[in-house]
Amino acid sequence: MSLAHESGWCLSAFGGDLVVWENPVDDSMAPGEMRDVSREEILQLFGLLAAGDITSVDDLPWRR
Repeated sequence: MSLAHESGWCLSAFGGDLVVWENPVDDSMAPGEMRDVSREEILQLFGLLAAGDITSVDDLPWRR
């Protein structure tokens, strides 16, 4: 499952516990990932991105 924002940021969830945060439009920032993310946390992340709260998502401890 994935969600893309009009700014180019994209959040993708794989296998229920891996989440990838990236902006394919901007090559200056490496994609980030988090593992062992619960379903509830994934839904919260998608809600933040849908609301346009890029900063709150980007401020999380992404492993790049």
